[in-house]
Amino acid sequence: MTIFLFSCTKEATPPEEPKYFTSCEEMTDVTGLNLYQFEEPVQGIGIPELSKRQIPEDFLREMTTKELIYQISRLEVFTSIFFLALQGHGPWKYYVDRLNMCTDLMYKREDAVQTLLQLLQRIEPSFIKNGNMENDSSWDCYYFYECLQIFASCPAIINRMTDEEINQYIDEQIRLHDAISDLDFDANSDRWYYPHSIVFGLFGLCNIMMRYEFEPFLQLLETNEFFSDVIKDNKGETRWIIPQTLSIIDCIKKFQNQHK
Repeated sequence: MTIFLFSCTKEATPPEEPKYFTSCEEMTDVTGLNLYQFEEPVQGIGIPELSKRQIPEDFLREMTTKELIYQISRLEVFTSIFFLALQGHGPWKYYVDRLNMCTDLMYKREDAVQTLLQLLQRIEPSFIKNGNMENDSSWDCYYFYECLQIFASCPAIINRMTDEEINQYIDEQIRLHDAISDLDFDANSDRWYYPHSIVFGLFGLCNIMMRYEFEPFLQLLETNEFFSDVIKDNKGETRWIIPQTLSIIDCIKKFQNQHK
């Protein structure tokens, strides 16, 4: 008896390029997602209001990380969370640490980094500006984008990134920076304002360079005490990052070249 042995080796399939969201409706579509339905609306972002926005633990455990991100971005108090983030990481963290959906995302979800990155890779700023600015849903698009940027940039997420994920994050932030800076700002572009609309991405890039104690960046911090306070001590308003935009982009490119 002759026995023939065959060996089948499946060729590795290269990962598909991420597909951009093609509409605000697609970006914010929650069809099929398991989101928690709160019974009572709340206004404001005080501690009593936040206590009414806790997801029951058994429900929270069943949610995917993507569902969790969409849940956060759709909170009626998210605009307050957004403006708190503009005031600085310290004030923002004080409040979001009191929302169990946020702490679950930042500290517990093993796939939080990859899920945030995968969603960021699907953002195309020129579409949000040019395609939907007369439609109120474009605000939902913009806040969803800012939700991704705020959480992806925080030290709790940045410090969990692998070297490969850090390179992915840097590539995305440079892409988004260049795309936003190239937009034709006009009377209808109030959602996008360069460089303000990339400020949380810049904050994330700063946190990467702080994590690695990148010397050129540490020297840049010494040039402005307000900028240094925001990055080193979580004090002061995020707006102090803005005057350093091009210097941060230049620094992160040098960092990436040295860490390839």
